[in-house]
Amino acid sequence: LIDAGEGIIRAIAKAATSHNQRLVDCFAPKKLTHLFITHLHSDHVVGLPSLILNPWIFGREKPLNVFGPRGTKNLVEKTLEAYRKDIHERIHGPEHTNHTGCQVIVTEIPAEGFVFEDDNINVTAFEHTHGTLQNYGYQLITPDRKIIWTGDGKASSSFLEAARGADVLVSEICTLENIGNSPWGGMSLEEKEKVIWSYHIKPQELAQLASQAKVKKLVLIHESNYSSPYNPQALLDEIKGHYSGEVISSRDGDVY
Repeated sequence: LIDAGEGIIRAIAKAATSHNQRLVDCFAPKKLTHLFITHLHSDHVVGLPSLILNPWIFGREKPLNVFGPRGTKNLVEKTLEAYRKDIHERIHGPEHTNHTGCQVIVTEIPAEGFVFEDDNINVTAFEHTHGTLQNYGYQLITPDRKIIWTGDGKASSSFLEAARGADVLVSEICTLENIGNSPWGGMSLEEKEKVIWSYHIKPQELAQLASQAKVKKLVLIHESNYSSPYNPQALLDEIKGHYSGEVISSRDGDVY
């Protein structure tokens, strides 16, 4: 899993029970054991308590392995402390839940480079500018795929190098045409542009990067779509004006 935002367990349940039940076993609670965090903005980690506790309550026996930037260990320790009484009751009360599935093994990533490897996948991190936070995108190599998950952040040389030849590039995107409608970043257009473009990528920048990297499939997530009246296709149309490759506006539960 990459990041643990709002409603992560419900989103996993939706994915597991969609697609003619083919993914039910893949997303069984006992298999939710590895999480890679891009950065520590609340919308990317607010679901962490649920990911730690709920799969454990429903049978996970292995600790949750969490990889993330500096500060991840503190976040996990404070989360476990906040739920200390709940954990104690479930272990020592009538449930007699196992002692291990609520444990968390944290690996803080000091710099870009190798992160994790097993028989199925190799994961490396690349630095990805997103305001002043330590922030990573992830390159995932499987026997037959190269997948890039950028999380939030701006275009950069490290992003471009990581994305070269990717089978799938999963990236956030923020509108340029409707940036004035943003509910955050300041009151004036100038303030919004200054703040938002220190955190996010413009459609034409993403299009140029994906073209230079020769990405085979571009999947949009975390869409900052501020069209008014709201048009769910607005960001897709905006980037298609700059990009001739395959690009998809994703929804929770999609499989690529």
